[in-house]
Amino acid sequence: MLIEIRVVANSSKPGVERFEGGLKVRVRAKPIEGKANAEVIGLVADFLKVPKNRVAIMRGRASKRKVIGVSN
Repeated sequence: MLIEIRVVANSSKPGVERFEGGLKVRVRAKPIEGKANAEVIGLVADFLKVPKNRVAIMRGRASKRKVIGVSN
C-alpha cells in the first residue's frame, strides 16, 4: 500500500492527520541527518498500528512531500 504524505518538520505538536487524500505528519525533529524521516516512520507506523519495519519511505526522502510504502 502506498500513501502520500506531507511533512511539517520542527512542529511543536507532533501527530498524524488525514489530509487531501493522504496524511499530514507533524514531527518535532528538524530535517537534518534523517531525524525527521525516522520520526515520520514511527508516527505513521503508530497511526496505522503496524510495526515500524513495515513502513518505508519510497519517494521524497529530501522533500516535504513523500510517498510511504506499507508492506504486509
